[in-house]
Amino acid sequence: MFLKSSLTTSFLFLSSQVFQSADSRKPEHIFLGISAAKIACFDIRTTGSEYNHLPRDPEFEYLRTINFYQGQKLMIALSDHSAWATPECIVSPRSAAEVSSVLQAITAADAPFAVRSGGHSPNPGWSNIEGGVLVELSRINEITYDPVSTNVVVGTGNRWGAVYAALEAYGRTAVGARLSPVGVGGFLLGGGLSHVSNEYGFGCDNVVEYEVVLANGTIVNASTNSHSELYWALKGGTNNFGIITRFTLKTIPMSKIWGGVITYKATQAPAVMDAIHSYHAGHISDLKSAISVQFILGAGVVLVTLMYAENISSSPVAFAPFDALPHVASTMGSKSFTEFHDEWLVGGNANRYGFRESRGGTWIRACTKTSSQSPQTPPKK
Repeated sequence: MFLKSSLTTSFLFLSSQVFQSADSRKPEHIFLGISAAKIACFDIRTTGSEYNHLPRDPEFEYLRTINFYQGQKLMIALSDHSAWATPECIVSPRSAAEVSSVLQAITAADAPFAVRSGGHSPNPGWSNIEGGVLVELSRINEITYDPVSTNVVVGTGNRWGAVYAALEAYGRTAVGARLSPVGVGGFLLGGGLSHVSNEYGFGCDNVVEYEVVLANGTIVNASTNSHSELYWALKGGTNNFGIITRFTLKTIPMSKIWGGVITYKATQAPAVMDAIHSYHAGHISDLKSAISVQFILGAGVVLVTLMYAENISSSPVAFAPFDALPHVASTMGSKSFTEFHDEWLVGGNANRYGFRESRGGTWIRACTKTSSQSPQTPPKK
């Protein structure tokens, strides 16, 4: 993303704090032999913060390595290197005012820090930090729906499963992540690809207003009418411009959907690729439809996730290329938006043992040539 020059100069200070080396020290820190992060943690602790966790505290190890989901402790480890990092302290503020106080202490000490909403990002330093201050936002979890505007105010510490469940009672939903445990903050600040993006755009396209804590502790609301350049920058600008504590989002009408996961044998990978090509060639213009494919060849399977954003009683024409293939298993059917996004949390799909995992993807051109070069079953060892 190319930023306007005024934004580059106005908000560079916070960016330098986020990506600062953990070895950074002020002269007085070097003289005293105390790290900047340790000083910041002490200052935050002495302000009476109830949720400032040091390594000796019972909750520290859990918060360092494990995600939250709807108030329950699930054995879902943070991604990749994030789970290995050990911060100097973990701070869990409950409001924008507390975030402001924490950020002022961090800035005053010139301490390195990381900010975590859900911890889904595998990028080192994004959701945890070695020897710095981890600002962990799970306690900022407001969800307030306004039936007049049909907008919803969502705290950045929420996960999308909680948002979907709260909005379901109103026959609405939000343009959110494709898996329930993904955090709200990182998803929206990174752009946000949703199962309903074909029809409603990225998650960030549906943000009406951001509540932002700037580097100096100032709390502002950014929208098209106020701090409009900051509002523009936050749509895909990640955490370079402030700590977001609250999002006001558009909601969309949603009752039940048709969807699920179809499991194919790995030996069917070429046929699945042909089905993907047929979908792109003849059905992708159906904006209600969405597909996601995982070739897990080492496990001997190909998983195809399909969702049709309409309350129907049978599979739509758009999914005919996949329905035509013989399959090992299928969860396709009519279900709520919440049920659909929770499917990966049950049975063998959930990572319930705390194993670390890494996933990646790529964009490829949908053509018959691609299909002919599709993944093949890996050779047996």
